[in-house]
Amino acid sequence: AIADATRAREILEEASAPESGLAVTEATLAEALARSGDGERALAIAREATRRLEEGEATFHDHARRLILGALARVERSSGETDRARAHYLEALEVPGQDSDTDRDLVRRLREELGLLEEGAISASIP
Repeated sequence: AIADATRAREILEEASAPESGLAVTEATLAEALARSGDGERALAIAREATRRLEEGEATFHDHARRLILGALARVERSSGETDRARAHYLEALEVPGQDSDTDRDLVRRLREELGLLEEGAISASIP
């Protein structure tokens, strides 16, 4: 997964893809890196995705915004940054909803993860 996401990122950069596509790819790569135990690199890439989001927010679809913020929350949680993770979960859940099963599923997962984080029951690993 890491190699695929890394290659996808390279292809998108070479093709001068929109920032939103790069940011979603980076968020996916960051989660894969966190799962593999490379938290430092995961945080750096997740924050790059977030920077892209902040600089081009008006051009990002709401679902992409939610994906990126949710990924950042997961990476931060896996790195022990629970306060930052909580803030990003909440920010992701504040993004206006989309009328799609994919977005509804993402919202449900984010709510569950935030609830577990609040209960102190969630592990540092990414599901």
